[in-house]
Amino acid sequence: MEQKEVDTFKNKMVLAVCFAGSDRSRLVSEELDKRGYVSSYAGVNRNHNYVTEQDLDGIGSIIFTSQKVRQMFKKDKKLNKILKENQTVIHNIDVSESDKETALQSGELSSLRKTISEKLDALGFNDLRKNNFVKNF
Repeated sequence: MEQKEVDTFKNKMVLAVCFAGSDRSRLVSEELDKRGYVSSYAGVNRNHNYVTEQDLDGIGSIIFTSQKVRQMFKKDKKLNKILKENQTVIHNIDVSESDKETALQSGELSSLRKTISEKLDALGFNDLRKNNFVKNF
């Protein structure tokens, strides 16, 4: 692969991060997958699905579900160094734990999915399938 192709492919690789790496980040990852991105998800809680060096390998963007999660991630100097070295683009979408709990308790998970979709749109994570990008890989 030429460098341009590598860079283009890297730009479609995204890691979504929430507290436990199980709900909000999973929903973000599922939405990104639907849009043609190659995504995965993890958390900042060391007792759960904690972000690893392997999770950060080759990603072009990382999406934190809240500023609080981003601040927790910043405490891991080693992982932050990897982001900096890889020139990973950092985003926040501000979908709180209480947003998730409200959606789960009310049975309105579709409204949470819609909110996530709108926030990804606002960040410019457009549907790659519409651009024929996915067909090239």
